[in-house]
Amino acid sequence: MRLRLLMLLMSLAAVVPVAGAATLAQPSIRLARHLPNVVRIGDTVTVAGRLAPAPPGRPAIVLQGRRLHSWLTLARARPTHAGRFVLRWHVRPGTLTGPLRLRVAALARGLVLAATAPVDAGVGPAATRCAPPAPPGNDIPAGDGWIVGGLYDEGGPFPGIDQCSSSAYTITATASDGTVAATQNVPADQSYTLVVPAGSYALSATHLCRGEATVTAGQQTDANTVCAFP
Repeated sequence: MRLRLLMLLMSLAAVVPVAGAATLAQPSIRLARHLPNVVRIGDTVTVAGRLAPAPPGRPAIVLQGRRLHSWLTLARARPTHAGRFVLRWHVRPGTLTGPLRLRVAALARGLVLAATAPVDAGVGPAATRCAPPAPPGNDIPAGDGWIVGGLYDEGGPFPGIDQCSSSAYTITATASDGTVAATQNVPADQSYTLVVPAGSYALSATHLCRGEATVTAGQQTDANTVCAFP
């Protein structure tokens, strides 16, 4: 009887350490903000977060993308001893545009220790900016300010475009009482500069292209006008 009891106690002692090891928390990745849904050629995508609890050995933290079956590493970093990390992906010219799934993973010796849920995203063509606006001049009436900006085409089939209008246009600033305060004919790929009295304005180029600005006397207001395409 005593022998059986002794054997039972020895078997329990052998099991307890294994059970304790099985309860160790698995690491997980928390991001400071969601992964982007659209990135563009020329962008730098910054992803910050934390791996917790931080496992020994400081595993590699990677931003990965997948188009078909395999995950490819786009950026890599080592976490701090507290598990914090920052990843930076420079979307270089020549990167294939179109749909792309993104995730952040912790890797050790080729094994995935933890990973975020994949996000459906896309790589779009590079954004193009309008040329810098001309200065407003030195004869600005007292109480006036000025609006600077460009006409941008945005949207279209996913992942869409974000580019300065390649056609000449006429920009109009309309006050809240319906009065047209300023208009300007603008060449393709250029920005506008509108000198107007202080106040709130609706900006328009066509029925599809809209913007808004609130102007303070003696100051510049940056306000683009957007042509939103479905």
